[in-house]
Amino acid sequence: MDVIHSFTLPMHTLYSQVQAPVPPRGNQPSDPGGGPLPSWGRDRQTAPAPPRPGRPRPGPRPEPSPQQPPSTSGEGAMYKRGDAKTWNIVNDFTENIVLKVDPKDPVVEGSNVTLMCVADGNPPPTSFNFDLKGELVKVKNANTYTITNISRNNSGEYKCSLADNPSMEATMNITVNFLDIKLYLNKTVIRRAGGSLNLSLDIDSSAKPTVSWTKGGVKMNKEPKSTELAYSDAGFYELEVTMGPLRRKASFHLIVEGNV
Repeated sequence: MDVIHSFTLPMHTLYSQVQAPVPPRGNQPSDPGGGPLPSWGRDRQTAPAPPRPGRPRPGPRPEPSPQQPPSTSGEGAMYKRGDAKTWNIVNDFTENIVLKVDPKDPVVEGSNVTLMCVADGNPPPTSFNFDLKGELVKVKNANTYTITNISRNNSGEYKCSLADNPSMEATMNITVNFLDIKLYLNKTVIRRAGGSLNLSLDIDSSAKPTVSWTKGGVKMNKEPKSTELAYSDAGFYELEVTMGPLRRKASFHLIVEGNV
């Protein structure tokens, strides 16, 4: 009589005996012997791929730098943290105001003169009052006022102030330079020998001028002879009066005749 022995293997053992190795896929790593590393059923694990040459793994991200001290810019204080910039605008009240004139001295009659009011502050003021010898002119979104064809009557004290704070003002005295001359002679003057010229000249100016004469284009050291005229006194006379940039001229032609 044959005896039959039976036994039961654990399930995981049986499974491991009949499970065939899984062939390698893609770029799976291999064992030192050159073959692929096996994976076993549910418990298989794939080894991590080695890093590629020339491509280092990224490290931890650096922490942002500490807050920098504020700058000394007049428009505001700037703070920097990392790659970001933050502006902190500081408002300052106006402390100084100045009145300027363009062009600068001397101001001559007939020219255009621009008054400019300059004030500090952050932001700077944009509206001003101009006091034109008692006449008040308000200017918005500008700091200038132009006087066209200025005359001697415009000489005097000028002021400018803040539109929202009239007590903050600046003053300046403006003198308009002028020069007028009048020669009381005809363009052609005929006199008898031994007679007189009766030369008369009026000068109206804002300051003392310089007077010079020429005869026939040659500069004279004194005024033309006015009494006891001779034939040699005949000729073309020209007067030039100057005061700073101002220049005025007048002329006459003197003819000396003899007795008939």
